[in-house]
Amino acid sequence: QTEFIEVSKKELIDSAEAGDAEALYLLGLEKLEGKDDQLGLKYIRQAAKKGHVEAQLKLSEMAAGNKEAAEWLLMAAEQGNASAQRKLGQLHLKRAEHAKAAVPGSSISSSRTNKAEARKWLREAADQGDDVAIRDLGEIYEEETRERKRKVRKKAKQRAALMVLSIIGFLCLW
Repeated sequence: QTEFIEVSKKELIDSAEAGDAEALYLLGLEKLEGKDDQLGLKYIRQAAKKGHVEAQLKLSEMAAGNKEAAEWLLMAAEQGNASAQRKLGQLHLKRAEHAKAAVPGSSISSSRTNKAEARKWLREAADQGDDVAIRDLGEIYEEETRERKRKVRKKAKQRAALMVLSIIGFLCLW
């Protein structure tokens, strides 16, 4: 069995050296497990650049919270990976919330843009049956419905107040 493992490992290395994305990814994971993070990251990055979705997701996790993470997520999402689509949607949702909270009123377009992107990517993932994306999308729709109702009630109150003022003004003139 040891001989089989050695042959398989040699084949893996040969395939990786030949540029096979899956082999690069698997070799990268092996190096990460062996605590050779630099070499593991190198192999995984090479696989990701060749379009390997799992490698792109791994890099997005390893680079969590920075611009590079979002770029890797976008690459995987554009290839139709539901998990990447959900995570990208959630990232845009967080950005929308931060934009809204950072300077209320001044970052409305940024918040709307991120919210639209969040809906787009969450819908893509939900269409593939991603339960978390379905839940998140439902929460967005519920929040937007509450916001629309609040605006309608506010407008109705303003119109009622204007009508009362108009009637009072009319009675004063009479």
